[in-house]
Amino acid sequence: MSDPSSLFRNHLRSHAARIVAIAAVALAYSLTGLPSLDGSERRALAERFRFTPLELDTWSESPLQTRRSVNPSLERHAGWISAVGAAVALADLDADGLANDICQVDPRSDRVTLAPVPGSGDRYPAFALEPDGLEYDRSTMAPMGCIPGDLNEDGRMDLFVYYWGRTPVLFLNRGAPGAAPGAASFVARGLGAGNDDERWYTNAATFADLDGDGHLDLIVGNYFQDGARILDASAQTDDSMQHSMSRAFNGGVNRIYRWESAMGGSQPSVTFEEVEELFSERSLRAWTLAVGAADLDGDLLPEIYFANDFGPDRFYHNRSEPGEMRFQLLEGRRHLTTPRSKVVGQDSFKGMGVDFADVNGDGRLDFFVSNIAAEYALLESHFLFVDNGDESAMARGVAPYDDLSDGLGVARSSSRRSRPPASPRAMRIAGPSSRSSPPRTTSCYAWPASGRVSRRATTYPATTPTPSMCAPRTAASTTSQPNSASESPR
Repeated sequence: MSDPSSLFRNHLRSHAARIVAIAAVALAYSLTGLPSLDGSERRALAERFRFTPLELDTWSESPLQTRRSVNPSLERHAGWISAVGAAVALADLDADGLANDICQVDPRSDRVTLAPVPGSGDRYPAFALEPDGLEYDRSTMAPMGCIPGDLNEDGRMDLFVYYWGRTPVLFLNRGAPGAAPGAASFVARGLGAGNDDERWYTNAATFADLDGDGHLDLIVGNYFQDGARILDASAQTDDSMQHSMSRAFNGGVNRIYRWESAMGGSQPSVTFEEVEELFSERSLRAWTLAVGAADLDGDLLPEIYFANDFGPDRFYHNRSEPGEMRFQLLEGRRHLTTPRSKVVGQDSFKGMGVDFADVNGDGRLDFFVSNIAAEYALLESHFLFVDNGDESAMARGVAPYDDLSDGLGVARSSSRRSRPPASPRAMRIAGPSSRSSPPRTTSCYAWPASGRVSRRATTYPATTPTPSMCAPRTAASTTSQPNSASESPR
């Protein structure tokens, strides 16, 4: 008769591989599980914020639509296509020193309307911006966004509007300073680059002095292919969607325009010239949904970040000189425990937005990138890329940023699976409040000296911030302003 212990050992040996595999799966599951907040933690965080909804005026000249006409080949995508194009921007259009005028793009009317901010007084009636004098077919074109800026450098706030179905339009302000704006205050101009008859599908744009010559240049991020007929219900040709959900490079062409000249007066104008051969074909034809520009290395030249749908974002180090633009592609370095998609320039997510701020108070700008992170859609991850202090990295073609979104509780801020961070150099976070007493900083989130945030989270009670980490203070109102890699030019 066999020894029972011997039988047991033999049994274990025969199943050793299975046992090790099960243990490895269990360990991997425990390490990759998403953090979560319980109900009490969520309420403690949420109660610090108070917002009052204010209804915006709706352009009522014609009935509001719920669906756009689309190319018959894209009929099954009509619902999504009809939802794109909601945008808003604040500006000082009447030169009263306050950004209390609103530029609204509404896909229900496919109009761009200007109006006073609700609660700022009935200073003038709402009105629509129309591209008078330029080719515009309302049945095949639609506005997507509005950007304020003094484009012709005459001291007045102009508006840059981008569209699906045509190139962007510059609405130059010729109104008298201090006068109430109206439709006659703006004159519509094309880019002046000889391409006003082209069909673009622009979903992002921004202005920045890219070559340090003192003038605002233009960065345009396009989405669908140039020349497509997305909104043309009578189109006889098929249009294409993305070729991949994670590596799509068949979108519209991204462009950079250098400011050339401008004129004010009653017939204002501004001219831009396209600068070509700056980026590779893959960077040019990404499905771009957001563009950001900020000086990240302190040389007074803004770097560029393209947040792309259906594929990797692109981050460029600005090496330009006055009159000559040059950019170098940067990508981050992957660490042992870093998923590839959490590395700058190597993600496969759905980039939606980008903005810059010094989130840890070290004097260097960091940046936040929003992706799809909703449980009902795609539970991917937002990014919070924090400068890691490697000052020579950009010269080596490396993006000196690590994604700390998980440790800071913002990786999945649109889902129920986020939690606040913590650990030992303090970062303050305070939200607006409508309570009668001045709001105070209620949580102290700590940063270790290395700049890396611990994944362990601690929530401090709203009434008792930790004195040793950050002293209580009255919160003030704040506003925010928007391995080496190589690429050969096209």
